[in-house]
Amino acid sequence: MIGYATAHRLVTANPCTVVDKPTVKKEERAFLDPPQVRAVAAKLGAFELYGLIVRFAAHTGLREGELAALHIRDVNFLHRRVEARRTLHRAKGGWEIGTPKSARSTRDLQLGRSLIGALTEYLSRHPRRNEPEAPFWPGRVPGGSGDVRLLDYDRQFDVASLIRYCFEPALADFGINGVRWRDLCHFYASVCAAAGIEIRKVSRWMGHANINTTDTIYTHLFTGTHEDDMDNLDSLAARPAAIPIARIG
Repeated sequence: MIGYATAHRLVTANPCTVVDKPTVKKEERAFLDPPQVRAVAAKLGAFELYGLIVRFAAHTGLREGELAALHIRDVNFLHRRVEARRTLHRAKGGWEIGTPKSARSTRDLQLGRSLIGALTEYLSRHPRRNEPEAPFWPGRVPGGSGDVRLLDYDRQFDVASLIRYCFEPALADFGINGVRWRDLCHFYASVCAAAGIEIRKVSRWMGHANINTTDTIYTHLFTGTHEDDMDNLDSLAARPAAIPIARIG
């Protein structure tokens, strides 16, 4: 703001230039490993389809608002992909629909075969599966406890409710600390890195505005040993020098 005022000569000098910027400490992110994701999903399987939602979030990297905003038509079973086109957040006056925060956040994500199989089975029981604009996930009827949690396909799905009443208690039961729902995105990046997928593709799939965001947050996952790269350099260095062909004429 002061920089703008200085550039437009609203103030004679920028008083902020003498301020020392604080050092931002890099946060060490926690994330679940594959066995933990499977265990949490299995435990939440008692709550109808909450286990499937955890698997879906972990293997797509979708943010909370993107997950809540999914419609039936956003999951393309023919091409095995999910299309992230909008976000949904609870506002003061109710639910508020919006667009992803950047152009790259509007994206298509490929789904694995095991996940698409589980989603196909789920959709076969979805009472509104023939309505393209119907919510993909059901909301929860207020009240109930334990395994008694009634779902309503006409109510808005609330990720915060799932987190508070199911996801966090499941983590506590397994003694897992320091993990948040948003860290499922970190899990997604970690399994992509373990599978050898290049960081440029992962950045696009995660909807980051540019690859620098992915590199800053997840670079430690993509370090690798680079042994093959060094072997290639050795082979080039050991290659004999080319013998020039005698010039003719």
